[in-house]
Amino acid sequence: MKKLSLLLLVLFATISLAACDGVNLDGDKDKENNDNTPTVTENDPELTTDLASATFISQGLLSSSTNSTVTYQRDTHVMKLSTAQNMTTEASIESRMEQMMTYLDIIEVFLDGSPEEVLNVEHEESTKEGYSSQISYQIEGVTYNVYYNVVNSDEDNTLEEGEFTLEGILEYSDLSFNVNGGAETSATDGEIELWYETVDPVTDDYVRVEVYKDAFEQYFEIDSYMNGLDSYSEIRMEKDGLDGAVEIYIDENDMDYTYEITKEVDGNSTIFYFEYSVGDVYGSIEMTVTIDSEGNEVRHFIIEEGDYYREYTEGISDDDA
Repeated sequence: MKKLSLLLLVLFATISLAACDGVNLDGDKDKENNDNTPTVTENDPELTTDLASATFISQGLLSSSTNSTVTYQRDTHVMKLSTAQNMTTEASIESRMEQMMTYLDIIEVFLDGSPEEVLNVEHEESTKEGYSSQISYQIEGVTYNVYYNVVNSDEDNTLEEGEFTLEGILEYSDLSFNVNGGAETSATDGEIELWYETVDPVTDDYVRVEVYKDAFEQYFEIDSYMNGLDSYSEIRMEKDGLDGAVEIYIDENDMDYTYEITKEVDGNSTIFYFEYSVGDVYGSIEMTVTIDSEGNEVRHFIIEEGDYYREYTEGISDDDA
């Protein structure tokens, strides 16, 4: 099975994270219990935000894998990466751009603020029979609902103290995914680890997200199985600067791929800078996004890689520009 390893580093301002040792879901309850073992209830704000973040990342990956157009592009991209040495520079750049845009579409929302701010999670009693709790969050006009039940360690004697299990479903638009998760004790260091797994009930493809945090960053480890491909990735969200940056590291077929993406807003324009290295090849792409007088999105690209240079507006060839 092909192993894909990626490292995504997301930098942005305004992230506010509670300091903790290991994972602390309910610091006040820790004090009341006079120990360092975290406990959890269905109402814990950190639990609901972590659940929302994990399901949003997961559904983005799963939805892209099940969309026929995106799946075709992803499969084509894998083929291109595998034969990059035999391709022209322009075709190689096209495949790199395709991958960068795929992941940018999934995590771009987190460049604008912390998960607490951009997701704006609402928690309430479940409106769906069979589930006790419900969280809702809205992104770009789409409402995501997660209906779930939590079982705490004092209700299930098969769990260690501080552990819990979660089960539920994620629904949005006309899509539905199964959600499982919980907190378990690490066999390595004995700390409590939070994890959430989102599963496509039709294909059995899944994305499992483990959540870690401290005073300075929130950290996700992601294992997934989609379209017959196992992959591993990491996402870090840190408090640093006013503009977001994403660093993606991929180790595939004995080749290293590194992409660094930064975002700036300049008046009515949003500018994305992509710097990348593939093996010993280095390059950069600048994409400026504006809205024309008719409300259409226009993307202007400047691409440089070695002696190669190209500048064009999306949808218009160099000859017609």
